[in-house]
Amino acid sequence: MPVTVLDLSKPNTAIDVRLVEGEIVETTTQLVERLRETVVCDRASLQQAALDRQQLADAEKRVAAWFQPAKSALHRWHAFVCDREREVLAPIKALDEIKRKAISAYKQREEQERREREQAEAERRRREHEARVAAEAAALERDGHAELAAAVVDEAIESPLPVVVLPDETKAIPGLRFVKRYSWRYVGGDRDVAMKLIPREFLMPDEKKLGQYARAMKGSGEIAGIEFFSIDDPVR
Repeated sequence: MPVTVLDLSKPNTAIDVRLVEGEIVETTTQLVERLRETVVCDRASLQQAALDRQQLADAEKRVAAWFQPAKSALHRWHAFVCDREREVLAPIKALDEIKRKAISAYKQREEQERREREQAEAERRRREHEARVAAEAAALERDGHAELAAAVVDEAIESPLPVVVLPDETKAIPGLRFVKRYSWRYVGGDRDVAMKLIPREFLMPDEKKLGQYARAMKGSGEIAGIEFFSIDDPVR
């Protein structure tokens, strides 16, 4: 299906490109300069500051109204482009996610199997080592060197066995790279149970809920560790 593309390089009647030109900029600049001084020290200056804020509020409305047609047109165009982009990308991302999970699952299985092979190989080497030491100690003891045989056994016990590290076969695959990402999850998948176990230093207050509670209680709320207060914020 053909897609109509808006050529933003050409003038378009739906978009007012005079975003930083014209009378609106000049009048706004003049107003800001005229009302710039802000000293509230008595009733007269208090009344003037209130009148100034009303003029500024009117100016904000005029500026917003002037920009609104261009913003609306650009917003509709941006939404259309983003929607089409998501539609085209959706099957790509979905398939890539399937393959990512399949590769990750294989990597986990391969690492588990490799660890098992490493443990099995380490156990085999341990048994071989113990057999060699036992044979050497037995030979020494037959020859009448009981103390030397005991020393050989003691040394074998104290010496650490070599760590077995088998090669990671996935590293031989061209273009395949991994990054280890560390994350977390609730024990057993049960958040309510986990919340009873999590140390206090890993918990945080629900600030949105605290704000709702403060507004609902109108200054009379009480929560340990929280101080509720009010301010007189001038409105227009």
